[in-house]
Amino acid sequence: INAEYGNTKNRNKKYTHRMSSCVLLSILFFCVCSGSLIDVLNGIIKAELPTINTAIHQHVPSSVGNCNDNNPPQPCDCYNGCADLYYIHKPWEYKAYARWITGLQTGNLSSVIFSEADAGGIITVSVSGLFQQLPLSLWIGECFTFDQCSILWDNTYACCGSNKHFQVYISVNCGNTYPFLTNIHVDNITLDRFEITEKIIGINVNIKDITDNIESVVNSLLTKYLTTEQFIPLNGTKVTVLEFVNSEIKQRLPDFKCPTTPLLYHFKE
Repeated sequence: INAEYGNTKNRNKKYTHRMSSCVLLSILFFCVCSGSLIDVLNGIIKAELPTINTAIHQHVPSSVGNCNDNNPPQPCDCYNGCADLYYIHKPWEYKAYARWITGLQTGNLSSVIFSEADAGGIITVSVSGLFQQLPLSLWIGECFTFDQCSILWDNTYACCGSNKHFQVYISVNCGNTYPFLTNIHVDNITLDRFEITEKIIGINVNIKDITDNIESVVNSLLTKYLTTEQFIPLNGTKVTVLEFVNSEIKQRLPDFKCPTTPLLYHFKE
């Protein structure tokens, strides 16, 4: 009896050991392949940022504004009918105009973070990035007798600086069927302040009016490329950022349900 009891005890130990090993392996496998759905989604998009940034560099024009004046770096896209980005002439005082802004191809997205959906099925997306350089072709002149204007300076280094960071907050509707994310809308954009570093002596130019207008131009371009512009290559065509994300969800998260709670989720490699 004692021998039989001892054998049974040993068998139970071996069984318990095997069960513990299986449970441990299952936990490790689940941790590797699973996670909060929103974390999994953010991880997928993070991995695809190089693809999106490459598409930005290849598709975004080098310059935007009055492409017919002062030889802007090419390619250049006309803005508002190829007019100057900014123009003001105060008779007998001064004249100022910004022809075009360049450096747009130096833009990079550094992060795209999705939140969980609210009770109304709205997901907030936070997009961060920067422009390495944003030179502005800017002309400033003083106007004298008979309103004859004389140049004070004309260059591309007075504005608007380097390493200009931006933060864009976007809202999208979230659903459980493809396309999962729809009705994209930009809620807010913050952009590092633009400054004119060249001195303006003898005239009272409204610098803030100039920089505010140029910031508005850059904001409108950010909105365009994050919402409606089709520029990311996908299956032989070009798609918007949202269409690209929906395609990734369809491929990698086949059982996608709108993430309203931090449930664990398994995804395809």
